[in-house]
Amino acid sequence: MDARSFLGTAQFLLSNRQDEAAYRSAISRAYYACFLTTREIAFRCCNPAVRRSGGVSRERDIRHSSLKNCCLKPEAGLAVKQLGKDLDHLRGSREDADYEMSKSISSADAQQAIDDAEALLEELTHIGDAIGKALEEYIRAIYKPKA
Repeated sequence: MDARSFLGTAQFLLSNRQDEAAYRSAISRAYYACFLTTREIAFRCCNPAVRRSGGVSRERDIRHSSLKNCCLKPEAGLAVKQLGKDLDHLRGSREDADYEMSKSISSADAQQAIDDAEALLEELTHIGDAIGKALEEYIRAIYKPKA
């Protein structure tokens, strides 16, 4: 399944339901469209030997914090850093939507998350290989090669 499909679900929820639960769910789906797509690209573009040396044998071994850390490293390119910031911002919105029941979430909040996710997914088409390289560097820095 293409994780980008979750963005369509977010858009559907916003267009077809007019309640806060739908807005919260739309934000969550928009985030996961971006996170899962970024993770898939990072896994695919990272050298398999480097992945294995860091114990990353499956996509799901890559957590949000790992993507954030590899994208926001000082030596990461500007586009990759911006992607890391945007993904982290969407994660914050998702956490508010999923866990902060005292905070009011509006249709405008959901629309903003969808717009942000669309922009992030578009940017991913241009910088995919750079994310893989950033993940490689992160793994090399964190995990020492097995002797």
